[in-house]
Amino acid sequence: MQRVTTPWKEKYLTWNKRPEVTLENQVFIPSTANYREDLLDVDVTSLVRDMIDFPEESHGFLLRLKTEEIYRRLAFASSDHPDPEKWTELVLTLCSSPAVAGFDYIIKDGMYQFIDTSQNTNSWYWDFGDGYYSTVQNPKHAYFIEDTVQVCLTVTGNCGTDEYCTVFKSSLTSINQNVLNSSVAVYPNPAASEVTIESEGADINGFEAVIRNALGQVVKQTKTAGSVKILQVNIDDLEPGVYFIDVKHGQFHTIKKLIIQ
Repeated sequence: MQRVTTPWKEKYLTWNKRPEVTLENQVFIPSTANYREDLLDVDVTSLVRDMIDFPEESHGFLLRLKTEEIYRRLAFASSDHPDPEKWTELVLTLCSSPAVAGFDYIIKDGMYQFIDTSQNTNSWYWDFGDGYYSTVQNPKHAYFIEDTVQVCLTVTGNCGTDEYCTVFKSSLTSINQNVLNSSVAVYPNPAASEVTIESEGADINGFEAVIRNALGQVVKQTKTAGSVKILQVNIDDLEPGVYFIDVKHGQFHTIKKLIIQ
């Protein structure tokens, strides 16, 4: 589902004369399970927000197949359908408690301790400004560079998302040597159908991997059996985009970015 950016009239529409659309905040709808399935609860919040922010470039939604080939189709009931229950309906839910992002930080035991002060949230996405990320509410982080970094926290609640950023001068932190010796490789990256997660750390009795989407939602969770250090994960069912793999081994964990094509 994509936002239409140019005006159009129904009687002039053809396959070769469709209005222009934008891919920004497009919504991927899961495959149907049967030939008469009702597509319910499709979240178009981001698309509607874009319509409010860019009214002159918003002229409805376009539904199209991800793979467009001859004989592939989805047929939807329009407002001309005799059964009103089949008509498309846009439901707006008004929220009185919007998500508000915020955080503080302290340096404790050689680590940066970030303290979430957000309101009305249920998921967190941290960008530490040095190429590392976290989805923990109150994460600890070690910097191995002395530089000006921008740390951003993006939070999501029942009433949308919000972001808060701050800039500070990072300092080198000393942490347990096990963290330095513990490294995780994710390959291939970008990946298409399968990704391999390999832990090269010493004295690790297996590990657990959690894959989250850009909103911080868990889409896959798996773990090794025993002391195996290589884990292969099938990602055929995940849509293309940016994901994050949280690999936990012992008391340590690492966040890796994964691109799925």
